[in-house]
Amino acid sequence: MHLSRKHKIIIISATVGVLLLGVLLWHYFPALRLLKQPTFDRATFIREFRGRGPLAAVPIALLLAAVSLIPGPRIR
Repeated sequence: MHLSRKHKIIIISATVGVLLLGVLLWHYFPALRLLKQPTFDRATFIREFRGRGPLAAVPIALLLAAVSLIPGPRIR
């Protein structure tokens, strides 16, 4: 079975996107865990997300790039 170049790019982009989404969830898991606490504190939640540093922008930017390569359906 031969896949066209377009299909290969879509499969690779989707795989990279899923992996980066997993990295983001792992990286932000402590902050996301705060959502399940009965005493939710908005200030602490925001501080947890902002406290991740500039390195946290790299996986988000890569995830956006990978997802933007996946084409949507054509509207005719």
